[in-house]
Amino acid sequence: MNYRIAYQGETMVNWCPEVRGARAATCADVGYTGDTYCKACGAKVETGQEIPATGNHDWDNGKVIKSPSCTQMGQKEYSCNVCGAVKQETFGKAAHDYKTFLTKATGFTDGNRMEQCVACGDMRSNKAIFHVGAVILSHTSYTYNGKPKKPSITLKDTDGKVIDKCNYTVTYEGNTQVGNARATILLKEDYAGVIFRTFEICPEGTSISGKVKAQSEGFQVKWKKRSRNVTGYEVQYSTNKKFARKATVTKTIKKKSAGKLTVRNLKPGKKYYVRVRTYKTVKKKNFCSAWSKSRSVTTGR
Repeated sequence: MNYRIAYQGETMVNWCPEVRGARAATCADVGYTGDTYCKACGAKVETGQEIPATGNHDWDNGKVIKSPSCTQMGQKEYSCNVCGAVKQETFGKAAHDYKTFLTKATGFTDGNRMEQCVACGDMRSNKAIFHVGAVILSHTSYTYNGKPKKPSITLKDTDGKVIDKCNYTVTYEGNTQVGNARATILLKEDYAGVIFRTFEICPEGTSISGKVKAQSEGFQVKWKKRSRNVTGYEVQYSTNKKFARKATVTKTIKKKSAGKLTVRNLKPGKKYYVRVRTYKTVKKKNFCSAWSKSRSVTTGR
């Protein structure tokens, strides 16, 4: 603070200036340096000057007044802590919120895997899943040997492509005994449903023992007996080496203990081809082994 010494008549006065009416400038309002007065006598000594408004608002952190989405910008509003002025700003769109929607294919209908934004419906991908068009078993017939039979299974879609094994599991039933066995294919992952396929387990075959013996207007054939999983035997004889249907006769022997068959009343001096196989009856259906190798015989006169 500045002090001056002034004289009033013969008296020395100690004088001190005083600033009045000063105010700081703000973001919106002008300021003032203040007027200078004599503190002793109160006289105005000097007039102050205006200070321009700063224009520098003291903005708060703002608040979101419109949330952004994948289709529109967001909006935020700020207020000045000093003057209450308001300003708004926009900010960027949000990313798409993609979700995967799966319609599983079945053994009869196609499905699809689609990636779509749940907010605006924008589709990023849409892949068709073709339904099962073919079920291929590595074997449809086996010969009984006491061990479980499990044919490998391949699925193809209607577009001809192999379906990945992660989309199904396979279980087997009745696959250790002679008869119809079943494979159950349980679809999963991109597929849904169940597919069934059957395959046969046939009895063990037999073979002709020795030569087929010629007899008068006939012959006698013997074979190896089978004691397990056999109901009986079938014997075929034919004048045709390839056993053409019209030239072939089939005889059924309904005893598994049988081991021979005599055939009579055939043409004398005629050559015949003979073969034999086993069969087992399961639920009124005959399951037959493969035919034995054929033997030839010429009937006696």
